[in-house]
Amino acid sequence: MLVPEKLDWVIVGCEQLAGHKPGRNATDYDAHAYMIIDDCRISGVPVFHKQMPINGRVSGEPAEWPEPLRVREFPRM
Repeated sequence: MLVPEKLDWVIVGCEQLAGHKPGRNATDYDAHAYMIIDDCRISGVPVFHKQMPINGRVSGEPAEWPEPLRVREFPRM
């Protein structure tokens, strides 16, 4: 089995599970997302921030997020 030397792409986002309160276990989500995005940028790995908890709900709308978390990069083909 071949293992790439680095990741090709990272997707960041919280879960929204049926029957669960959106945003649960979202403590320090922003700090973790910032760290992952920063690590990807330093490593040259494209990162796509999919969704995040905002005011007790899951938001997939980047306009609602802090500017540094509005990252939607795709891997090169």
